[in-house]
Amino acid sequence: MHSQHTVIDDIKSFFRGGSVLKWILVINVGVMLCIWMFMLFFWFFTAQQADDGFFRNWLGVSSRMDLVLYRPWTLLTYMFTHDVTLPFHLFSNAIILYFSGKIFSMYLGERKLLPMYVLGGLAGYVFYALLLNTVPVFRDLYPVGSNLVGASASAIAILIAGAAYAPNLEIRLFGVFPVQYKWIAVFFVVLDLINIRYDNHGGHVSHLGGAIFGFLSIYYYQRGKDILEPTARFFDKVRRLFQPRPKMRVKYRNPNFQQKAQPGHQKAAPHRAKTNENFASDPNEDTHHQKKVDAILDKISQSGYDSLSKQEKEFLFKASTRK
Repeated sequence: MHSQHTVIDDIKSFFRGGSVLKWILVINVGVMLCIWMFMLFFWFFTAQQADDGFFRNWLGVSSRMDLVLYRPWTLLTYMFTHDVTLPFHLFSNAIILYFSGKIFSMYLGERKLLPMYVLGGLAGYVFYALLLNTVPVFRDLYPVGSNLVGASASAIAILIAGAAYAPNLEIRLFGVFPVQYKWIAVFFVVLDLINIRYDNHGGHVSHLGGAIFGFLSIYYYQRGKDILEPTARFFDKVRRLFQPRPKMRVKYRNPNFQQKAQPGHQKAAPHRAKTNENFASDPNEDTHHQKKVDAILDKISQSGYDSLSKQEKEFLFKASTRK
């Protein structure tokens, strides 16, 4: 009997794990909640509304390079900070991140997800700062500069990268309408190009910068040049700094020494080293695991992600987070 697997089941399974994608979402939501709580307590004790401009200035990144040199941390914090007056900003980015992040991890591995998130966000900022400081219409709109916040550039970079790698992957919108992944990517890019004239000009510019980086990263990856790998290795080193080191006890035993039996006690049994079968992986098991992953990916490319059973989805999710 075919088991029913819902989006709610996917989300529950996702948050039970310890994936990079989960922590990216948790940090984004956590920063927003901290800002909300600060503003709420400020109102409790002063009966005044706190100005969210303080957070935009110190967590958002400015288009003015002199301010960025003064606040270099904003190059990173901006992509985890959202406009507190627009909750939908965070909600929409979280939705895009969740679904596009799972697809990206499924095909390219979760190890590359954080590098794509950070580098895509930085590319979005570079494009944003470049256009706002050089294009006449943007210089007129923002004569004293502007601050950028939000994970949108990073989210779009991840989405476009996934679509560039698996353009014909079938996605069922709202669980009903089948559409190829590449057309979803095209929709978001065209939406930014249309809306760039009307509102949130800098935001749409940063989205396009993230989209360009996401596409180029896969373009070069498919030609043998992985531009995400150096950043992935850097994050590997950072992660190892915070991982507890296993404590090893080395016990020396002299084979020429024989312990004398004490009165009333039997002679000590010769020491035998214990073996741990987990120290060495079984190559046959790894081969079988990879064949199963390949079979599931083939099924997705032919029939779409929704054709997978609950067990196949859970297996693929665990495989994407396998160290």
